Amino acid sequence: MAAGAPTRTLRDWTNRIAHALVEDFGVKPGNRVLVRSANNPRMSPAGWPATKAGAVVVNTMPMLRAGELAKIVDKAEIALALCDTRLMDAGGCAKNSRFLKR
Repeated sequence: MAAGAPTRTLRDWTNRIAHALVEDFGVKPGNRVLVRSANNPRMSPAGWPATKAGAVVVNTMPMLRAGELAKIVDKAEIALALCDTRLMDAGGCAKNSRFLKR
């Protein structure tokens, strides 16, 4: 069965983001990538590009505050976060993290 347009579009989007994660952000297999998004069906595909790049995806709840996120980031040694722009305020854990740089 041939893939329909929505499936092809999602696959192309995933491939483009995975390529950017590897080429532009230096993600390597085994790296951990934080995915921070609202609890909705769109959250699942947000981690697919990181998985395709070989990274380990760490999903977080949107209600976590900066201090709580910082503990997760430091324990998992996460260097990169994919974050819904509506949740960027609580992403302030990057300021004090030894690991999270982007």
